[in-house]
Amino acid sequence: MIQIQKATAEHLDEIVLLWLKLMNLHKKIDPDFFADTDDYIGEYKINLDWNLRNPLGMLFIATSDTKIVGYVTADISYFKHSSYNSSNYCTIGDIMIDENFRHLGIGKSFIAEIKKWAKSESTNKIILNVFSKNTKALSFFKKQGFEDNFNNLILEF
Repeated sequence: MIQIQKATAEHLDEIVLLWLKLMNLHKKIDPDFFADTDDYIGEYKINLDWNLRNPLGMLFIATSDTKIVGYVTADISYFKHSSYNSSNYCTIGDIMIDENFRHLGIGKSFIAEIKKWAKSESTNKIILNVFSKNTKALSFFKKQGFEDNFNNLILEF
């Protein structure tokens, strides 16, 4: 049975292993953009730890028995001087589900948990970035109700 719960510091090493899988997946999708990440394991673990300690951050994990099979990071941000109709928003940073546990509703459960948490933080907007070449992720998020909002264009020279 899959369970969704808040992560703790004891989960960080296992989450980092999933992050490495996520980075390797990204490198397969766009090898020109993503660099090797082995040297950044410690840095990413520090980022995860900050997310745990940040009162405006959240880190959920999905477990099967005692094994972590997925994670999602999120945080609440505030517009300094806003011309938008809201003063804050939730950003999903990373979301990763082990390939052996995909298509079981974990991603949908993660989005539901993030929505509940974001509402508890008085926001009603979730923003995330998805690489345009990651068509599986784009399709998943659109099925969850996310809509195109901004385009991020790159010019290499």
